[in-house]
Amino acid sequence: MTTQKTCGTVRKLQKTKTKITNFAVFFYKFVTYSLLLIGILLVLTGYFLKESFFLKYTINNKLTDAALDTINNFKIFITVMGFVALAIFFFFKYCKRSILRFINEKRVFLQNLTIIILTMLIFTVLLELVIRAVLPEEVKYNFIPGQKDFNKKYVSLNREGYRDREYPHYKGESAIRIVGLGDSFAFGVGVKNANDTYLKKLESLLNKNSKNMTYEVLNFGKPGIDTAYEIKILKNEALRYKPDIIVIGYVLNDFNDGEAGNREKTNAYAIWFDIYMQRSSYLYYFGNKGISRALEILGIKKSYYNTIKGLFSSETSRQFNKLYFKELKEISNENNATLVLVVFPFIYKLDNYPFVGANNFIKEVGTEYGIEVLDLLPYFQSRNEEDVIVSKFDPHPNEIGHKIAADAIYEKLIKLKLVQ
Repeated sequence: MTTQKTCGTVRKLQKTKTKITNFAVFFYKFVTYSLLLIGILLVLTGYFLKESFFLKYTINNKLTDAALDTINNFKIFITVMGFVALAIFFFFKYCKRSILRFINEKRVFLQNLTIIILTMLIFTVLLELVIRAVLPEEVKYNFIPGQKDFNKKYVSLNREGYRDREYPHYKGESAIRIVGLGDSFAFGVGVKNANDTYLKKLESLLNKNSKNMTYEVLNFGKPGIDTAYEIKILKNEALRYKPDIIVIGYVLNDFNDGEAGNREKTNAYAIWFDIYMQRSSYLYYFGNKGISRALEILGIKKSYYNTIKGLFSSETSRQFNKLYFKELKEISNENNATLVLVVFPFIYKLDNYPFVGANNFIKEVGTEYGIEVLDLLPYFQSRNEEDVIVSKFDPHPNEIGHKIAADAIYEKLIKLKLVQ
């Protein structure tokens, strides 16, 4: 009489013909209890993970609504993955005999695989440590993984979460108030002293040359945002300060892809993982950059700057972005404020600038909607690129670049007779 063998059989392992090796037992226990540990950690993380954890990866201690939705979905995702890991753990426990025999039969392959994985992990950790040890502190600040340390050391925020001092909502009778919006250029990424950013330099210039008026220039710049988000900040926060002038610091990468809605969305968890790794690991950051560069050379992937140029060549994207400028003009009119659009160039090949057409389009849109436009390209073209950027690794404007912008904006405001 034959007995059907199942993974749930209670027959003792000692009765099997093949001897179970110590490696098989160790490997089984390691995998099984790793699944248990991972499952418990994922479930607990999904339950207890707070939004405050993600704030340390932001610069102004604020999360967008889209980011909050992604975080909530991520919490659900890792909780489900935790239960999946626990289910596999119980499966391994129930099918212990069959799994042990499988491991025993494949032990040579699994031993080699284990050695390869451990070697790669050790090599990766060591390489990361070497990079961190070799790179000088000042050089680290030029790369994304070092920006968190830079912000801790040099960046302080007001109660609104912006890189500026505190201002009361009430505006004095002799005060002219300017609110500045923008991305990392306005924020001053790579600039150690907030007073060296172009908006604060502008404030200093205005007050230095004024006899009767007090000028307040409020910085609502936030790295990584675009025009749509700047409009949101303007409506919900900046307008409460009753501005007389609204200055938009516009960089060409603020131009949105109007055709993105017709494309399949990228996996949000993959994006989160990529952002986390790029901000946490120098090895991952440099590796990612190296792979991207290789793909660009091979023609498989468009370069960053070519991608921006491609957006401006799309009529759909042009019409899509024009709506933002129209809305900005309407908001400024409704609040009796003068809108000034300051167009920053990419500090890239200034002697043979490849984005002249893009700059001209922004100026044309500004003229169409009655917006005062200042194109900073001619001001930067008179200088060497190396003199006006943070470093060869970071093309953001440095203190000199911010001074150039502040001087140009000051001249524009004087010419328009918006300031005295």
